[in-house]
Amino acid sequence: MPKPTLKRTLTEVRTVLDDPTSLDQQDLNLLASIHNDIERVLEMSAEIPRPQSDDLEQGLRGAIRRFESTHPSLTRAMSSLAETLSSLGI
Repeated sequence: MPKPTLKRTLTEVRTVLDDPTSLDQQDLNLLASIHNDIERVLEMSAEIPRPQSDDLEQGLRGAIRRFESTHPSLTRAMSSLAETLSSLGI
């Protein structure tokens, strides 16, 4: 998935973050943290250190499990992000 598609998927996550009624504060904080981590990764030009990419992957996978039954569209967007980052070696 090219960067424009990845950024579009991030926009979907951002849309959920902008609707404060959709999630509780803890969930919003989790998504904001993941969103910021992914934005930071996209801005990096060099290879991402393995511990940082492992943390990002674990955070995404945990969030996917957490929202799987309650927010299916968010789960699909985050699954797409995880797959894309994995295909990029992140």
